[in-house]
Amino acid sequence: MGATRKWMGAIAIAQLLIAQAAGAAGPVAYVAAYEANAVSVIETSTHTVIATVPVCAGPFGVAATPDGRLVYVTCNGGNSVAVIDTKTNTVVATVPVGISPFGVAVTPDGRSAYASMGGDGSLYVINTATNSVASSSALGLAAPIAIAFSPDGAFAYTANAADDTVSVLNAVTNTVAASVPAGPFPFDIAVSPDGRFAYVVNMASADAVSIIDTAANQVVASIALEEGSQGIAIHPDGRFAYVTHGLSGTVSVVDTATNARVGTIQVGLNPIRVAVSPDGRVVYVTNQDSSNVSVIDTASNAVVATVPVGSIPQGVAFASAPPDKLAPATAAAATPVANAAGWYTGPVTVTLGATDNKDGSGVKSITYTVNGAATTVAGAAASFLVSAQGVNTVTYQATDNAGNVEPARNLGLFIDSLVPTSTASATPPAGSGGSNTGPVTVSVTAADSGSGVQSINILRTNGSSTVGESFPGASASVVVSAAGVTTVAYQAIDTAGNAEPARTLTIRIEAAPAPALSAKLSAFPPVLWPPDRRFDTIATKLKVANAVGRVTVKSIVVTSDEPVTGYRDHTAPDWIVHGRTVKLRAERSEYGNGRVYTITYTIVDEAGNTAQAADTVTVPKHLSWHHQQAGYGR
Repeated sequence: MGATRKWMGAIAIAQLLIAQAAGAAGPVAYVAAYEANAVSVIETSTHTVIATVPVCAGPFGVAATPDGRLVYVTCNGGNSVAVIDTKTNTVVATVPVGISPFGVAVTPDGRSAYASMGGDGSLYVINTATNSVASSSALGLAAPIAIAFSPDGAFAYTANAADDTVSVLNAVTNTVAASVPAGPFPFDIAVSPDGRFAYVVNMASADAVSIIDTAANQVVASIALEEGSQGIAIHPDGRFAYVTHGLSGTVSVVDTATNARVGTIQVGLNPIRVAVSPDGRVVYVTNQDSSNVSVIDTASNAVVATVPVGSIPQGVAFASAPPDKLAPATAAAATPVANAAGWYTGPVTVTLGATDNKDGSGVKSITYTVNGAATTVAGAAASFLVSAQGVNTVTYQATDNAGNVEPARNLGLFIDSLVPTSTASATPPAGSGGSNTGPVTVSVTAADSGSGVQSINILRTNGSSTVGESFPGASASVVVSAAGVTTVAYQAIDTAGNAEPARTLTIRIEAAPAPALSAKLSAFPPVLWPPDRRFDTIATKLKVANAVGRVTVKSIVVTSDEPVTGYRDHTAPDWIVHGRTVKLRAERSEYGNGRVYTITYTIVDEAGNTAQAADTVTVPKHLSWHHQQAGYGR
């Protein structure tokens, strides 16, 4: 036993540096290389090292989270636990713990990693969400070199090399629930998939394996193999246990139903730790003194590969991440920004960016088509120019490294860099002199071969007068009625925002002669009777037409077809005009046919236009029947 303990002591020395490499897409094995201060990452499909991850000093125990995202490595010489991100195969945290950590195991729910301290017998619990110490317990365990959980996570079991016991820990309170005597120098421990038994490897005894009934917490059987046994792993189906023997360089295959050895496999020098792949197809054995890993096919129980790793390999664990079944997603951006109608007036730069899910395999490529022409670009980004006139159809989709392809997405790019064109016509057309004598209708029609005509702008300018209007659609009309020269400027704008240069059409309209100032005068009464030589006041009513501004009465003149004084007529005057008041004398000659007074108004407007209006008042020789019926006369 002394030689064995001396041989065990050789495990805990030295360091080595191994370079980092990229992670693998499928299940991988992580091997702690004690003297290399690194972890070797082995691709299980090819059994080749695909990465080496530098960690803290003296890596020993290895455990992976159930989802395969993180691997926890105890660093015996660094008093810490290194946390490896399996996607990038880089250390994302180094958690300080107690003295000489050896064993490490992750709870079945993946929330915590337990590390056992070989130096002070304490237990550290690491929160896997924050990678920080959640709790530590000074349990006083005697060199707990290995730790394993029951399938339900209720209990943890530590192999205590210094006092030949197994401690049963309550995983809720992190206290010792029981202490079970085992064989000499228990060096590793594994729990059956059904949780009924814990298998303890006793390094310093030919009774290499003690079997503990987890319900009773007592040893119920032992398996005689050979001294120098160091590691144990149970097949996922629970039918077989694999035990390493450091002195003989072999692995025993034990039937767990009979606890009998059913096979012996020669491996490398001083095999120490062992792990079975999650699918149960292969067993990985770390050979400490030959610095390699033996790969055993479980169907044939034969070594099918030997993988060189870092110096003094120790713990090994498989990280089998759930398969990536989610497709990546691609976002597209177009530059410049389209107008409100979704059109561009020039070439468009399309930028594609793809992302995979948080724990996915990563974006492998982006495939895009422009109007049917396909291009595939490696990586998660692509950029290209689209310049064809009209409607351009862009489809794009990303593929991840697991082969998941996102559904094709579509992007429509509407490009129109051509201006519309318009024509104008005048109705009626100009006369032979190039002008019109009345209102003219100007009609504008426009056409566009791209996005279509959106509107027509028309600006009419006549002297200092300017009228601007915008008409939706491809046709518009305005009426020009102002005399003189009117310049009609018109311009079509398409939906993309392209505007043609303004065009002009000149309309000349001759000013029609202004209608003359006119007036109509009405005098009342139109008949004076009886002819008694008395004055009658005449009411006048003046109706004016076509005046410019205010009208002023310039003069009122009264004339008569009989003289003012005649035979046997000595009265004068016969009329009086005072302001707008006109008085006429009811007088006539006895020898005539009656007298006719004529009242004449002369008017003037603000433009200086003048006009006259006249009406008559009669002093008849006899009052007619009609006049009598009309009520004329006093």
